[in-house]
Amino acid sequence: MVYRHPSIVHHFCVRVWCTVSQDYDKTGLLLEILSGLENDVSNKHLNRSEDDMADAIRRHLKGKPYLIVLDDVWDMEAWDSLKLSFPDDKSGSRILVTSRNENVASQIIPQSQTLHHLRSLTDEESWKLLQMRISFEEGCPPELVARGQAIAQRCKGLPLTIVTVAGLHSNMETSGWEEVEESLNKSCTPALDQWKETIELSYRHLPDYLKPCSLYFGAYKEDQRIRVRELLERWIAEGFVERTAGGCVEDVAEAYLTELVQRNLVMVAERGSRGKIKFCMLHDLLHEFYKEKSIGDHFLQRLHGSELGTSAEPNMSYRLFIDSSREEDVAEPKQVFPYLRTLFIPNNNDNSSWDERHRRGILYKFCRSKLVRVLDCWGMGFFDIFPRVVLQLAHLKYLRLGIGAELFMLTPLIVNLSSLEILSVVDAPATVLCCQIL
Repeated sequence: MVYRHPSIVHHFCVRVWCTVSQDYDKTGLLLEILSGLENDVSNKHLNRSEDDMADAIRRHLKGKPYLIVLDDVWDMEAWDSLKLSFPDDKSGSRILVTSRNENVASQIIPQSQTLHHLRSLTDEESWKLLQMRISFEEGCPPELVARGQAIAQRCKGLPLTIVTVAGLHSNMETSGWEEVEESLNKSCTPALDQWKETIELSYRHLPDYLKPCSLYFGAYKEDQRIRVRELLERWIAEGFVERTAGGCVEDVAEAYLTELVQRNLVMVAERGSRGKIKFCMLHDLLHEFYKEKSIGDHFLQRLHGSELGTSAEPNMSYRLFIDSSREEDVAEPKQVFPYLRTLFIPNNNDNSSWDERHRRGILYKFCRSKLVRVLDCWGMGFFDIFPRVVLQLAHLKYLRLGIGAELFMLTPLIVNLSSLEILSVVDAPATVLCCQIL
């Protein structure tokens, strides 16, 4: 990868890669850049203003040759909100912007420069990439070469399609290659749409135990770095992971994720010191597929917070994910949720100013469904004291929330949650208590 090439590392004293995406958050982007500059992933900058973080970024970069990569910029607003943070000291610095919108890219670069358009792979390059990602131990068997080359050609030079097809073949008997080739040959869609049919084909070939795990990614935001420990805990609490006699359910969940990575349906974003996956993420096209598939199959429902107060009709969703956790965006629900099993209100770095009465009123409405098994309300900020309404949830297995009370005060309360297996409590901006309850 060019970003990690030794000559690039030697030339630029500072390098930061930041994924912008379609639904960008300026505060989050500034926080990501600042954390990258300081090589610090803690939450110590959470309470800083945007102007303060922008000034800090300028001070870090001033006088140094730096490389900033802004990946997947969708509109000029995102660029305009960040560009003043990058000083132009004529020190050999570079800002690399990627965009799928040529009009956006042409407005960003100076008139004296030209755009670099990524070309499609040739048939030969496609076949080489397909073999590389399948990882044949002794090269492609001769009897599969012709069929493999035909499959590579049908991918129309799109790397994501090739990688996805390779993942489909990684655990497939040679007899299955013919089926894949026939499926691709039936596709008459343009090249830029074919990825969707290829991913659908790969999804259909997943074992049944991996399908709900993969659909769960539809709950996360585009380009989000997903903390693996929390993801696996939720899979377990949801009942997706098989519990075997004498086996460790956490190891089984980790094996599920590893299999999805091997099938090229999930990317490793970061590994820990022992080689285990610490953070994962999705290609944005894969994320779009999971998002559409999970909603289309009624696996989950995504709502903007403001939509909660628009209807009094009962909401029949099993899993509900709130896209915004800013207090002004979240209305108190008028609906009832008789079948709700999962409620997820993610943190968006702007949750500290919620009114206590407002957050308790919202939580009370959701907790009227006594069937909730997974409750993540950290996006609602810090409760002054533990919300006792949660104690009504007899089936609750996973609980994540922020609380201002002393942690020792939780003990006499959580013992009443007889089904609780995993408790994750944030009691201060930089302190997290996460434990399993046996």
